[in-house]
Amino acid sequence: MVSSGVVFATSACCLALFALIGVFDGLYFHLWKFRLHEHPESRTEHRLHTARAFCFSAMGLLFYVVNAGGWLLWFAVTLLAADLALEVWDVLVEKEARAKLGGISSAEQVVHILATGFKTVSVALVLIAKPGTLWSLGSPAFSPDPHPRYLVVAGVAFAVSTFLGGVMQWRATARVPRHLDRCRRPFILRAIDWLALIPLSADTMCKPESSSPVRQIPSR
Repeated sequence: MVSSGVVFATSACCLALFALIGVFDGLYFHLWKFRLHEHPESRTEHRLHTARAFCFSAMGLLFYVVNAGGWLLWFAVTLLAADLALEVWDVLVEKEARAKLGGISSAEQVVHILATGFKTVSVALVLIAKPGTLWSLGSPAFSPDPHPRYLVVAGVAFAVSTFLGGVMQWRATARVPRHLDRCRRPFILRAIDWLALIPLSADTMCKPESSSPVRQIPSR
């Protein structure tokens, strides 16, 4: 029989891989390459990604940081079901959302498959490791047996990073149009452009806003 230490260690590794892949997917594909927040057709998809990020943050706390039981455990499972519903909705709108962007690439599909796989394995292992008594609604919301410290640390890092990712995506809904100069884009998107070494042309350099012309009053 596999020990609980191996189960928790495997779950933590899968959680870390899921987080790394998710960061790459969100920053590179969603915010930089396709700029989903800037296109009316893909704004629903972008909002779904934002909602899932906040859902991940709560799941990170309830599945990994605390050893939840009773009603709190079932609330965490409800969040997991809600995330699944959001993921299905995301898949349903993805084709139409990406139609004008050339569709979803094979590379991004692979990223999504890997992320979903690692997330599923990680959560499943944590749930399998829970004793049957914690699934009773009459059980304490917080089990007296804490999770291993490394799993708690991984859960805190995951919860904080996904919450910040959700805030980042929510802020990106400012949706600055493409024709505006880059200095009026949200700061995080300008930072991504800089990190990606995107050259700035004369049309995209930051320019001071021109003052409104003074209205001349005709003399009589």
